[in-house]
Amino acid sequence: MRLKFLGLGIVLIFIGLLFISISQIPETTTTKNTERIAVGEKNSTEINATLNAREEFSVSYSGGSRYVSQEDVDVNVTVYYDSRNESKIVPYTTAKTGIVANHTGLYKIQLLGLPIDPNYPLILTVMRIHQKTDTLYPNSYMLPIGLSTIVGGLGVSVWGTTSSKRKVKRNRKH
Repeated sequence: MRLKFLGLGIVLIFIGLLFISISQIPETTTTKNTERIAVGEKNSTEINATLNAREEFSVSYSGGSRYVSQEDVDVNVTVYYDSRNESKIVPYTTAKTGIVANHTGLYKIQLLGLPIDPNYPLILTVMRIHQKTDTLYPNSYMLPIGLSTIVGGLGVSVWGTTSSKRKVKRNRKH
């Protein structure tokens, strides 16, 4: 038995396992795209939008008053479904990140708390948010390297255990 080769084979097997585990580390990326589904009339604080259940949407506005910016006003968005108030009054900051529709159907969305200035018309917009998640394995090239290292380590280990170091005895004749 050649212990040095057996030890080398075991080390190669562990290195191969390390390469395989590194090759299986996922990298997840999430992208959000928006699609405009409804645009309100000029100076209207109410808009209707047809949504499906579990869809995420956001509400935004432009204009309203030259003295008021979107950060300064405590704007609330109220969502109605079938003439019932289906969700609580949602602060605008939360509405910008997304509201999830509970049911499929026609939603009436009202914007409350914003002063309207006729010189700066208010336009209300509803956007559907599409979220896409991709999972990639950027180190997948290490899988065949790890597998070949394990196979090589197994070969060296088997060879180290089956072969023996023999002394060759020679007869010397003078």
